[in-house]
Amino acid sequence: MSDGCRLKANRESEEARGSTFGALIESYITEERLRVSKDRAPGDEEFNAEALAYSTASSYLSMLDVHIRPRWGKCSIPEVKPAKVQA
Repeated sequence: MSDGCRLKANRESEEARGSTFGALIESYITEERLRVSKDRAPGDEEFNAEALAYSTASSYLSMLDVHIRPRWGKCSIPEVKPAKVQA
């Protein structure tokens, strides 16, 4: 996840305790504009240098939707611990 999302969750720890990891994923997708980058046609003339490439955005969204969200989406943020993730 981006450092910005992690820092935001740490700063707002009271709010983060009630948040789900799925909400954090959605925030990451929005802030990193993954859907916008994926919806842009490869080779689009209006390419923004800060935007992710189509293939990168597609790959990230796929990993989030197929592997991460199903396992961790409904967990509260404090429940997601390194030992659990590595298992």
